[in-house]
Amino acid sequence: MGEYVRAAYLAVGLLLPLLVLLRMVHPYPSTQDLALSFLLGMGGTLLVLLIRGIGTWPSGGLSGAFLTAGALEEGVKLTLGLLFLRRLEVEVRIGPAEAAIVLAFLGAGFEAVEDFQYLIGGLSQGIPLGEVVAARALPMHLALGLACGGYLARALAGRPWWFLVSWALACALHGGFNSVAGSASFPLTAGYAGGVVLWGLSSFFFWHRRSPWALRRRLARMDPWEAAQEVRSLGWEGVELLLSEKARSSAAWWVLALGLGILYPLLVLGLGLLMEAMV
Repeated sequence: MGEYVRAAYLAVGLLLPLLVLLRMVHPYPSTQDLALSFLLGMGGTLLVLLIRGIGTWPSGGLSGAFLTAGALEEGVKLTLGLLFLRRLEVEVRIGPAEAAIVLAFLGAGFEAVEDFQYLIGGLSQGIPLGEVVAARALPMHLALGLACGGYLARALAGRPWWFLVSWALACALHGGFNSVAGSASFPLTAGYAGGVVLWGLSSFFFWHRRSPWALRRRLARMDPWEAAQEVRSLGWEGVELLLSEKARSSAAWWVLALGLGILYPLLVLGLGLLMEAMV
């Protein structure tokens, strides 16, 4: 059991630094909502397992890479993410940066359970733990959420075809990664994953700089007349929300760090063992 507990903490620990960084950079949605999206992603792994049990899904080759890992897994994650974003949109309009960070946390929850399964599988096959950790060090599911999640904001704005665009892009990137990982050397696989991570981070920061939630930083650097025009374009209700105590207190990154560092590994352990028993 000690190896299982260590694997669960490693699975979450690999994701923790980047999740805390995202929380510190972008103040909305709230830490509570991001924590819920992480849990939703964990539950998505169980949903994928149940769907795979209904029919025959390929597990190897290009069909397994693009159909099972790409189409199925990304379809489940994006559908759960869209439903969760619709709930958040009741409170305030969701932009690309907010959609991207929600999908990143949802993808991280999915990835934590998947990493746990890979770590346990590697240990059972006698593969050194360090090799498995190195192979899973770059967070592909988290990066896919950053790279593709922002387009869901356009789907929320009454353009549902953008969901298909996001899904197709996620399928291509995920399927491509699995294809490379199954046939190429480790350096090439790591390079592919690193490229997707950089793409996701650059997309997120691009959307973050244009988000109203970055308004306070932009106003501090603006000429007073420019700042007045920015405030006018946003509307006073939006300004009141952005400058409220609730907006400033939502970036409680240390609460997120404690939750991910203590509670979530135990949840990953329980869910991972359940899925192992179901296979």
